[in-house]
Amino acid sequence: VAALSYVCSLLGIAAIVPPLNISPLWPTNAILLVVLLAVPRRVWPILIVTAYAVVALHDVHSGDTISSALWLVLANTLEVLVAALGVSYFFKGVPRINSAKTLAQYSLFAVILAPFVAAFVGALGGIHGGYWLHWRIWFLSDALGLLALPPAVWGLVHLGSRWRQKSRAYYLELAALVATLVLFGYIVFIASGRIGPPALL
Repeated sequence: VAALSYVCSLLGIAAIVPPLNISPLWPTNAILLVVLLAVPRRVWPILIVTAYAVVALHDVHSGDTISSALWLVLANTLEVLVAALGVSYFFKGVPRINSAKTLAQYSLFAVILAPFVAAFVGALGGIHGGYWLHWRIWFLSDALGLLALPPAVWGLVHLGSRWRQKSRAYYLELAALVATLVLFGYIVFIASGRIGPPALL
């Protein structure tokens, strides 16, 4: 969890958009939600403290103030707890999002309610810009991460046993799509010297 949190923080920081230096996608909470729903509740406190201690140390080392880092840790903890408790209540463990009803149940807690509540606290940790600007960005970036990443991870885990039954064309298509995604990701996010900030955004 510590290593995942550190890597996810690096990914979130790599996507930062100037001038406010805010990331449009924050994967740390989404990945921690995946982990929490896969383990018993009695270990949740240990994993949450571990994850956000790493994130806070990284934030302070990157130049955030201690008070800002504490607000962010409090908001992240609140968000992941609301999402994990709500989703585990409906799904009794790792959800299988395979219908509109299950997507709506997952989205209610993880994609809408958790980022909505946490944004009120997280916006207090914003350094540049106004409170409501930080609230909107927190809500949207975390909602995007919670909508996209956990269902993708759970889907990949669920498909794990069926991978051997796929044809060679399936793997070729997968390789082509991943290579294309990596290429465009590199062009937009890494090769920023040749591409202006609107393309990065």
